Amino acid sequence: MAKTHIQSILVAGSAALLILACPGLRPAYATVVGQAFPTTPFSADIQLGDTTTKSAGPATGTLGVTSITVTNFNTTTQQVFFGAATFATGKTCGGVPVGGADPAMIIMIPPTQTVHLTYPTPLVFPKLNGISCIGISDTGTHSLPIRILINGYTQ
Repeated sequence: MAKTHIQSILVAGSAALLILACPGLRPAYATVVGQAFPTTPFSADIQLGDTTTKSAGPATGTLGVTSITVTNFNTTTQQVFFGAATFATGKTCGGVPVGGADPAMIIMIPPTQTVHLTYPTPLVFPKLNGISCIGISDTGTHSLPIRILINGYTQ
C-alpha cells in the first residue's frame, strides 16, 4: 500500500515537473459527452377546476420537467393525469389537448395536502407533431381548485 502511494506521488510530481520544464505544455482536460444541459428556465402555474384539461410548454424547444408540485385544496382525494400533450391540428401549448402520450402518470393527491415530485434528471416531453408540451387533466369532481406548479428547462 505504501508503495502504491509513493508511486502516485512520483507520477503526480513528475507531471508537475514536466509542466514546469515545458511552459507551453498544457494539461489535458476531460470532455463531457452526452446531452447538453438545458439553458432556458421554464415555469408554469396552472389551476384546474372540475374535470378540466389544460396544457403548458415552451413556444419552441423541448420541455424537460425538474419538479411538479400539486396542491389539493379539497376535502376529498383528487386524481390528476400528466402526460405529453397531443393537439388537434393547428392547436399549440396552452390550448386544450385532445390526448396524452408517454411520459404519462397519474398522481393521487390526498385531501388538503401537497404532493411534490422532483426529477434530478429532467423528465423530457418529446415533441409530438413538432410541439413539446405537458398535458394535465383532473378527472374528479370538486368545489375548490387544484393548483399545479411545473418547473424545468427547455433546450
